[in-house]
Amino acid sequence: AEPDVASDLSEVYISMKFVAQAEKVLTKAIVNDPENIILLNSLMKLQYAQKKWPETIATCLKLINYGNTSGQVLTKLGVAYYNTKSYECSVSAFMSMDELSRNETSYYYTGLGYKALKDQPYAIFYLQKAITEGISPNTGAYYGEVADSNEKLHKWSKAITAYQKSLEFDETPMVYYSLANVYDTNLKDKKNAHKYYRKFLACKLDVEKQKGFVDYSKSRVAALGK
Repeated sequence: AEPDVASDLSEVYISMKFVAQAEKVLTKAIVNDPENIILLNSLMKLQYAQKKWPETIATCLKLINYGNTSGQVLTKLGVAYYNTKSYECSVSAFMSMDELSRNETSYYYTGLGYKALKDQPYAIFYLQKAITEGISPNTGAYYGEVADSNEKLHKWSKAITAYQKSLEFDETPMVYYSLANVYDTNLKDKKNAHKYYRKFLACKLDVEKQKGFVDYSKSRVAALGK
């Protein structure tokens, strides 16, 4: 029963964000039983929580080698590959999942993987699936990604619709800026460009980090307001 106890204890620690204690418990247990699937599963969760991506990949591949191809293992593998910029491996991990195991996270990262591979139609398809899978605090960001992919395809009206949907869930300053930029640069719609640059400037901004965007927006507001 010892591996089970170590596994349960480590997962309690992980849930409480006591990762150092979780690591201590698991390291000790795994030394005595390096091929124990229960312990490896807990180790994978710990490494994922620590954002130790290469280690997460190695543990996930061990689990797969031992026959564990659960949605949880493949999702963590796909996310870890994405974060090491191994986009083809990431997409491949998600595509090997059966449909019932897929969820908002797997759809979202599949979309991001395709986006990184510059396959915008598939990126949009999977990001939309992430949205329909469940309205969540991330929905605004998902719509922002869809809008950005549509921009890359020069589908301006679809990009605008997605940016506006994004704002319904989360009023992110850069979405206002992106809207202003599409209206200004691509659609030559001065009125709406002026409106959204002003909305961007009215947001609480990190002026140091976003200085370039702020300066450009101010110059465009002045030019478009004439």
